[in-house]
Amino acid sequence: MTSCGYQSGLSMVLNLDIENYDAGIMESVGVKITLHDPYDYPDYDAPSKFIGVNKYAFLSIKPVEMRSATDITYLDPNLRQCVFHSEANEIIGNDWNQHFVPVKYSFINCLTNCRASLIKNICGCIPYYYPQNNTRVCDLRDIECLETYKFWYDTSWPGMDLSPKALPHVKLDGYERPCACTPDCNFYRYVIENSAGDFTYTDPR
Repeated sequence: MTSCGYQSGLSMVLNLDIENYDAGIMESVGVKITLHDPYDYPDYDAPSKFIGVNKYAFLSIKPVEMRSATDITYLDPNLRQCVFHSEANEIIGNDWNQHFVPVKYSFINCLTNCRASLIKNICGCIPYYYPQNNTRVCDLRDIECLETYKFWYDTSWPGMDLSPKALPHVKLDGYERPCACTPDCNFYRYVIENSAGDFTYTDPR
């Protein structure tokens, strides 16, 4: 694409068919748009916007590249505290085909694998929104378990009880990382700006 502006962007018109809505995980009717790196699983870390019924929205996306200096490539990974994608298999281990998100190593994919593994170990199933690896998909029988332990996995620090009762007593070590996941040396983040209004339709006849 050689130009910018909404004229050259992606345009979509969606029929939400709200009369056929079943029980959803959100207490609203609309569309949730999530932006993420194509190699990262669109987990909780991905920025998103919600667009309601009979609304139109213009979303402007500003990708920001965070790149480390090439000089740190020669430093020991334990010293620089990050990993380059080209060396991830060597440092992390070439066993990502056994994980829930086998595309490539990234900090976000590591957290996603950690959350999925925690749910599997605690409740014996995997929610439908995670990639499956021959593990039983959670159903209505597992809702109580998922709800009971959601503060163990549905947080930015999986594996630690961050429930409202436990949170005042939680002490995080600044030198540790959630799930021992190593950050990326290079990564992208996406800044979204949104302008919206009411969508009205006029019959041309």
